[in-house]
Amino acid sequence: MKMQTRPVVDEEVVKKNIRLGLERLHRHYQFSVKEYDEVSLLDLSNALRQWVDMQDSVQDYLTQYRPAQTFSTYTLRPDLLKACHGAKYIVTYFVKGITTYASDKSLLSFLYSLGGQPNTISIGMRPLADGGLRATYFYGIAESRIRYDYDPKTAFSTQETTFKGWLESEVVRVRFMDKTQKIDEKIINRSMLIKRVANNLGGSHPEGVFDVTHKYDKAVEFLLDYKIGGIPLPYYILLKSAHDILEGFGYSGKP
Repeated sequence: MKMQTRPVVDEEVVKKNIRLGLERLHRHYQFSVKEYDEVSLLDLSNALRQWVDMQDSVQDYLTQYRPAQTFSTYTLRPDLLKACHGAKYIVTYFVKGITTYASDKSLLSFLYSLGGQPNTISIGMRPLADGGLRATYFYGIAESRIRYDYDPKTAFSTQETTFKGWLESEVVRVRFMDKTQKIDEKIINRSMLIKRVANNLGGSHPEGVFDVTHKYDKAVEFLLDYKIGGIPLPYYILLKSAHDILEGFGYSGKP
């Protein structure tokens, strides 16, 4: 069997795709920072989906022209991982933080719990003087041995990686009870979360058209139902992902 190879994309096409991708992402990011609704999340996820689809050519471009460019990822400290074992939990970390003006500021307005009041809920969010919020991390752990909050500076460790490594790195992990009362557990990387949110909301194609069951669907549906400040948790994760791409390319809008 002949081995398939990745098609070579013309360099000028790659540059054009990056330019248009940045313009498009910046537009949706700017709107999503200020307002949230289902359409804004759908559009943001679909704009990010483009970067997932062209990750190989983008990585080739960065390797050639910007070899020092890195993106930040995180890993959980071993004792926090151990404390999560066997418990229901959600853990995500926004690394350097993200500002939003879309939240209703009710930080503890959870639509769904993890199944009983978590022993530990820690939300790295603080109101800003101009009415916004600064989000840095979130984790809720139920039925665990933890009886105190971890400082996120010590609970998580960060590392630098390539653009493609960043897309493939863990962005959220969740262990929860689904609607059939079965326990599900998933560690979801950034690329997969972007793709499944886009699919679940109908960003990639209209809902109900070409849909196939995917092993991450229940976890993503749970995360979309899990609201912080009146907004689904994936909103914060995708907003931060968009911010990291724009910041990584030094893009702040057209001159």
